[in-house]
Amino acid sequence: MPRKLSVFLIAAICVIAHAEEAEQPAWRAKPQAYATVNNIFATREPFNRALVVDQAFVEPTPDKGLRFWFRIYGPNYRVYSEAGDAKKIAEGMYRYTGNGETTCDLLLRLSPLRTLRIQGVPTPDGNQGGARFCPTAITLSFKP
Repeated sequence: MPRKLSVFLIAAICVIAHAEEAEQPAWRAKPQAYATVNNIFATREPFNRALVVDQAFVEPTPDKGLRFWFRIYGPNYRVYSEAGDAKKIAEGMYRYTGNGETTCDLLLRLSPLRTLRIQGVPTPDGNQGGARFCPTAITLSFKP
């Protein structure tokens, strides 16, 4: 019986995580892929740890911005997934402000064919009580 329950819980977590994932945008060509394996805190897992794959795709936009999609995991399989077009603020740096419903802006630092760093920057009102969380900085490696 405990084995059946654990299989059910894992299936439920997968469905919940998938439901929170942003849809990928319409890519003009094959986007650059970035990914990393991360070790997160996860209750009810062996030693309260779990390995997950954080991943992102990016491509330049005609206005010198950056079209992106990513999915990263936080503690207990909490998913932060976003997609959109970020505006260039400096060489290799882009900011995504969302649609006004997010609790933080996203700063993306791109070293093409090397790394992509995603960092949440809290909005001026400081509200972190929404359904989404502001991700800490994470660096993903290029995957050809």
